[in-house]
Amino acid sequence: MIEIVLTFRDSGLLETLISRGHANRTADLPNEACAAVSVLLRTAARLFSHTDGVSIIGGAEKPGHLELKVLDVPEQHHEWFRGAVDLLMLGLRDLQEEYPDSIQIRTDVRKR
Repeated sequence: MIEIVLTFRDSGLLETLISRGHANRTADLPNEACAAVSVLLRTAARLFSHTDGVSIIGGAEKPGHLELKVLDVPEQHHEWFRGAVDLLMLGLRDLQEEYPDSIQIRTDVRKR
């Protein structure tokens, strides 16, 4: 099971993203759900890290584990950042619908 937890600030901006685990494997090979989640998360992380002014830390220190913490998103990038996170969420939720036994998504809002 892939467990994905996204935490949002009360402003609606993504604060943390943690993904742990693997989807069910067949013949010791990752299945489509695992590969799709990996591509979505890795692409989002690269997009955020390559956007001027957006500051994130984190990494994937072992297979099946990704952690990101958003440190700063400049005001002029808020709308773009929300759209990028919306795209990521849509893709993850679509995958969860297709592979309900392999993907679990949880979102939390941090009150400050």
